[in-house]
Amino acid sequence: MHVLAIIMLTPLAIVLGLILLNLFFSWRAWAVLLGLIAFVFFLVLITPTPAPRTAALSPSKPAVIIIPDHVIAAENAEREARWRWLQSSTVDYPYLRAWAGLQGWSSIRFEDNLRIARRHKAPADTVHQGGRDWITMDDIDSPTMRASLDKIVRE
Repeated sequence: MHVLAIIMLTPLAIVLGLILLNLFFSWRAWAVLLGLIAFVFFLVLITPTPAPRTAALSPSKPAVIIIPDHVIAAENAEREARWRWLQSSTVDYPYLRAWAGLQGWSSIRFEDNLRIARRHKAPADTVHQGGRDWITMDDIDSPTMRASLDKIVRE
């Protein structure tokens, strides 16, 4: 419907331009122009807009997601192994170092982030700073990304 309005308003704009430039003027031209503009606005305003379809697709109750016990056990085992390795490691913030390598940070940016992490006493498994919060390995949703960072850190 908007295409129809554009098609109808284009000649009206041309006629209005001619009237304003005093190239074509009469009271009848003004009346026809105003009548056509009113007609177009009337068409645009009375056409019904389609209702959004998202309301029909959204469920009335939120879905309950049940995480299988073996997934929870695997994540807990991964977390415990990570903490054991961090406690035995002599390198501070190894995941921050791995993230900087993956992201291609310059040495200046990395050293600045490392200095800020040390000053703020960020968690040992900090990956990077997101705003005011520190993003840790537990905050990363992608198992592939967690595995990649773990592999880089343990090499």
